[in-house]
Amino acid sequence: MKRQTSLKTRAVRRAAPRLSRPMMQLLGQLAAKSGAIDPRLIEQWEDIVGTKLARACRPVRLKAHGKAQTLVLAAPNGPSAMAIQYGQQEIITKVNQWIGRQAITRIQIRQTGAALLKPTRPNMQGKPPPPAKETKNFTPISIQATGNALDGALNRLKNNIKARHR
Repeated sequence: MKRQTSLKTRAVRRAAPRLSRPMMQLLGQLAAKSGAIDPRLIEQWEDIVGTKLARACRPVRLKAHGKAQTLVLAAPNGPSAMAIQYGQQEIITKVNQWIGRQAITRIQIRQTGAALLKPTRPNMQGKPPPPAKETKNFTPISIQATGNALDGALNRLKNNIKARHR
């Protein structure tokens, strides 16, 4: 009979520590420092403030001043900024109702000069896109290459592109 030899093995290792609690604390601290806002506020912005105001602005961040908070809104241009300023009290009221407490006390408006993202809901008031039949008549304009130098350059470019994709 074979004699069984005992092998030395290491003790069972403990599982890695859970990172969820420390990460949540760290992310919460970072969000408080950077003024990050609840992503649900951004997603539901149109439902909270209404279509007209949602098209004029979008929430950017929250600034804390003790217990008071300022909501920073981005506006693409001057007329939008004026519309926000005119509806400022309405925005504060609606956002505070959504949050569930009187958190927002002021609104700061930043004019970005860039167009806001289009609303997620389609605008059904406009004309529908043309049917496929009408777009078939479109003919692209072709540019005729003239001259041997241009033809040679285009052929070299074509060959280089083909060589790269092989």
